[in-house]
Amino acid sequence: MKIFISNLHGQSDSSTAMIAQNTVTDIAKGMWMNELPISYFPINSLSLEQMAERAAEIANNLSRDDVIILQLPTWNGIAFDEILIESIKKRQAKMIAFVHDFVPYMFAKNYYLLDRYLNAYNQTELLILPSQKMGDMMTEAGLKKKFVIQELWDHHVNIPVKVNQEFNKNKVVFAGSLTRFPFIWDLDGQLDVDVFSNDQGRDNSSIHIKGWQPDAILIHELANSGAMGLVWSENFTDRPEREYSKINASYKLSTYLAAGIPVILREENAKAEIVSRYGAGLIVNELDDLKNKLNEMSQEDINQMREHAKKLGFLIRHGEFTRKVLVDSIFKAIGDEKNENI
Repeated sequence: MKIFISNLHGQSDSSTAMIAQNTVTDIAKGMWMNELPISYFPINSLSLEQMAERAAEIANNLSRDDVIILQLPTWNGIAFDEILIESIKKRQAKMIAFVHDFVPYMFAKNYYLLDRYLNAYNQTELLILPSQKMGDMMTEAGLKKKFVIQELWDHHVNIPVKVNQEFNKNKVVFAGSLTRFPFIWDLDGQLDVDVFSNDQGRDNSSIHIKGWQPDAILIHELANSGAMGLVWSENFTDRPEREYSKINASYKLSTYLAAGIPVILREENAKAEIVSRYGAGLIVNELDDLKNKLNEMSQEDINQMREHAKKLGFLIRHGEFTRKVLVDSIFKAIGDEKNENI
């Protein structure tokens, strides 16, 4: 028996979707798993026959009773994912679907694909999901398979992280596009905000554009910021991002924690419970309350929160959450016949 993991290639170097898959694969290869690369292609650029040929090339690497951790979606469209899963089934390999994003819940315009995604994922032995709530919603909608929960994303970076000893209550950091997250401008004049994106700034603004940075450099900059990291979403037309944050695992959240800095997020966020459990962040339900909440923190609160964030960051940088969920899912898929969730 061999264990394989799929890995996305061919998207932009700044693609969070590809970075997440590459990171998981890097950790998995350190656990003696074998990479199965999947090339990205624009949806509808290939015929069904061409998709089947690509899927067969991937599946032909597998033998009976091998285990394949399939990182999904492949971002090549549901048609390709269906064909790929069917091709793997023919090889009689055991499939674990590591669901990074669930497209029907992510985009309102794709909700009509719900049954197709569930039918495809029901062909696997087991799913890795970002939250219990997502699993419950999928089960209610027709998912018939067991699942394990991914607690946090890892950032497998081999760099020394030295957190700035100074802390500025009047400053936060935000990694994300202001085009996608325009509500950050609401903090203009209230707090200093360092934004890591390639957006256009404004004159005489407290919103400071720092540019997009690759993971290792970004983590260094965040660690040196002397601030907390903001994890925030709002709903937009066709993008129910606030609703999705209630069931999804934020990669941005783990980026901040990997840098050893505490985070700010809503209580409804899917990862608020684990952040609170580790004492590594501040729960704020409205952006208008953020400045007051920061000012209300005592120095002791700040010191404890920052210390807890540094400890959690150590685990994230060393890939411990990914290792745990991969091991749990493999044992569950090949050795546990009970119909229970971990």
